[in-house]
Amino acid sequence: MVSRRSLLIQKLQLEFNNISFEHHRCAAHVINLVVIRGVEVASNTLHKLCKFVKKVKNSSRLLNELRDICSVKKQPYLVPILDNEIRWGSMYEMIERQIKIKEMVQLLVNNNLLKLEDLYFNLNEWKEINLKKYLDVNSSEYPIASAIYNKLKEYWNHYFDIHSAIPVVLDPQSKLTNFLLD
Repeated sequence: MVSRRSLLIQKLQLEFNNISFEHHRCAAHVINLVVIRGVEVASNTLHKLCKFVKKVKNSSRLLNELRDICSVKKQPYLVPILDNEIRWGSMYEMIERQIKIKEMVQLLVNNNLLKLEDLYFNLNEWKEINLKKYLDVNSSEYPIASAIYNKLKEYWNHYFDIHSAIPVVLDPQSKLTNFLLD
């Protein structure tokens, strides 16, 4: 079965005197893939956090109990946020929200040990999930950034220098520089 993209390329080649076309991956898709790869560095802990958030969000009883705890503690009721692979930044939002409601969630876990204890973080996992480990500019190691850089190199190294690619990918105006204006 011939794809529509292949048919389009064939028609364009005929229309424009058999010029050749190269396939280049969508920059947004590549960036999404490399970020996912970078996040795999902390995947076990993040996976556990996702399971915990799903459990709480899927239980109206647990959400109501969390609301009651927030009310008693005179804290704003913030629902845990679940990571969405497609939406950039949602993992960061999920972690940030969990850090904001940590005290209330710990009380929720204490009230529901049988349901939640295995899904909730221990002290070491809290240290691992802390964003400072990954975002601290004074750190000598950047595990996520290194993984992202290596994956980006894997996708685009044969096209051009990675250091010149990053600004081009991030600047929407550069997308038009390859097209001639009439």
